[in-house]
Amino acid sequence: AQVAQHWKEATDWLRRAAESGSPTAQSLYGSYLAQGRGVEKDEAAAVYWWTLAANEGSYLSQGRLATAYHLGRGVEPERVVALKWALLAARPVKGVVWSAETKPEVIRAHLSAEQIAQVEREVKEWIGEHERRERARANANALECGIKWTFSNQGFW
Repeated sequence: AQVAQHWKEATDWLRRAAESGSPTAQSLYGSYLAQGRGVEKDEAAAVYWWTLAANEGSYLSQGRLATAYHLGRGVEPERVVALKWALLAARPVKGVVWSAETKPEVIRAHLSAEQIAQVEREVKEWIGEHERRERARANANALECGIKWTFSNQGFW
C-alpha cells in the first residue's frame, strides 16, 4: 500500500511537470497512463501526452505514437499517421531497436506508394518547421544570455 501511495504521489508531480510543458515529463506521464502506473490506465490520454511531447521533438514519444497508431492503442489505427511518427522517431536514433511493428518498413507494407510519398513530404515539412522553431528558440536564448552577460559585467545584474 505504501509503494502504491508513492507511485500515486510521484505520478501527481509528474503530471504537474507535464502540464507545465516539459516534453520529457509529457512523454513519461503518457507512459505511466498507458501502463496504469500510479494512475488508472488510459491509453487515449497517453496518446494525448505523447503527441504534445512528440510535437516538441521527443523521439521516444514519436516512437510510441507510431506504435499506438499502427496497432490502434488509444486511437483508431491510422497507418499513414503511424508511418509519419515512425519516420520521425527513426531518423536521429542510431542503434535503437524499436518494436518490430513500429519499424517504418513494416508500416510501409500496409500503404500505397501515393500514401508513402505524402507521408514523406509531411515528414520533411515537419522537420523543417521543427528546425526553424528550434533555431528561433536557440537565438532567443542566446540573445537573453548575451544581454544578461552584458549587464552582469557592467554591474547591472
